[in-house]
Amino acid sequence: GGMISGNTFDATGISGANGADSWIDVKGNYYRVENNNGFNPGGSIFKDGYQVHVAVSGWGNYNEFRANTGEVNAPGYGFNIQLSGSNGTSAGNKVFNNNNLTGAANGMANIPLSN
Repeated sequence: GGMISGNTFDATGISGANGADSWIDVKGNYYRVENNNGFNPGGSIFKDGYQVHVAVSGWGNYNEFRANTGEVNAPGYGFNIQLSGSNGTSAGNKVFNNNNLTGAANGMANIPLSN
């Protein structure tokens, strides 16, 4: 577990197939990501503002996203939570309705928002 809070993510110039598709890609458990601001999504690879992935079975669970802001301006979601994949299924992740991300073509999140 941990906290990622109060940061500004400027994606200007980021590149690489596995490192430039979101501002943050959480792969751990019990992280709280809050009060961050993202802007300047980089190039054609950028897809989502924030992501959660199950990199190893049992990980990518119970993370919370609160009061984040930013301009995604990309084809994906503001918050894209991997629901299942070859390494397992995520559980307990929450995206709260006090996040304010704009320009995500698929919407705020691929899971229901929490109050």
